[in-house]
Amino acid sequence: GGSYGRYLPTGHLVFVQGGTLFAVLMDPDTLRVQGSPAPVLEGVTSQTSSGGAEFAFSDTGVLVYHPGGQEFTSRSIVWVDRAGQTTPLLETPGNYNSPRLSPDGTKLALFQSTTVSEADIRIYDIQRKTLSRMTFAEGSNILAAWSPDGSRIFFSSDRDGGSYKIFGKPSDGTGIAEKLTIGDEPHYLSDVSPDGSTLLLAQAGTNHDIMTLELGGVGQPEVFLQTPFTESYARFSPDGRWIAYSSDESGRMEIYVRPFKHGGGKWQVSTNGGNFPCWSSDGKELFYRNGNALMVVGVTTEGSTFQPGNPTVLFELEASGLFRPYDVAPDGKRFVWIKKEAPKGEVDHSLLRFIFNWFDEVEAKVPTDRN
Repeated sequence: GGSYGRYLPTGHLVFVQGGTLFAVLMDPDTLRVQGSPAPVLEGVTSQTSSGGAEFAFSDTGVLVYHPGGQEFTSRSIVWVDRAGQTTPLLETPGNYNSPRLSPDGTKLALFQSTTVSEADIRIYDIQRKTLSRMTFAEGSNILAAWSPDGSRIFFSSDRDGGSYKIFGKPSDGTGIAEKLTIGDEPHYLSDVSPDGSTLLLAQAGTNHDIMTLELGGVGQPEVFLQTPFTESYARFSPDGRWIAYSSDESGRMEIYVRPFKHGGGKWQVSTNGGNFPCWSSDGKELFYRNGNALMVVGVTTEGSTFQPGNPTVLFELEASGLFRPYDVAPDGKRFVWIKKEAPKGEVDHSLLRFIFNWFDEVEAKVPTDRN
């Protein structure tokens, strides 16, 4: 295990594991390491969910880091009404991400990370208050979405040991996961069309592009939108005629809408930044996040024309997670929300520590001359 690798001018590869920095000799030309990694600094703040670590170094050997050790992200899931009032939904803490309600609103699909490289899809039965594990393969299983009838779950997984691909499995947990995409690029699931025939996904190359996959076997996704910019979090409208998505083409993330298969055109929905679009079940509203604010925009459609209204703030509430941290209930009156729990014991985030001549310490613990 290890993450956040950085190469030092001394010829060492350093990385974080469990809040400790390790170093090992590495040849950057052959990408081969020599010997075993050795610990060189303890107590560096790192995150289990992202694998990130809070340290940096200069070419002259000055290290700066945020002391604290490994942080385990603890989140709960709540209901939020349109006034911003919360009530508990899933109180058992966990490193939850990307909640998706079933079409009938009785179940919740999400993924729960246990380490930097491992995550599983889980299904929470809202009525019975039970959380069940749905995937058991090694690796990272993320970004679940339901089929329109709720009988299947689609998700992204790197279980084959390579890049992320799309898989499908019955939502009752029976059977095996079926691989649906091929290709060299990673595929991240975004949505399922209302008729269940098409998947929307993001393909990561130089940027994220929006792709489609027609269901009915294993296939190569086709391009829906490919630009020099990053497009992500695409969602079908309830009638399947429109696709809302996030793009940074303006220099910051904004929400846009395009027709799926009829006509052309593009409409910008947000006006001051936005990400993570979600439609209401009747297609008359679009929700998105802008900072801590949940925004709502009324929309009207006539023929091939899409008309967004003015965005307004519905409520402001901090959310947590690396991916879309909320979903809209079928009745449009409340939202599933991932809430970050307060950490046990306060960490002084204003404190930074500097170590001068740090390269000398690394070379003393992992000598470059081993002959």
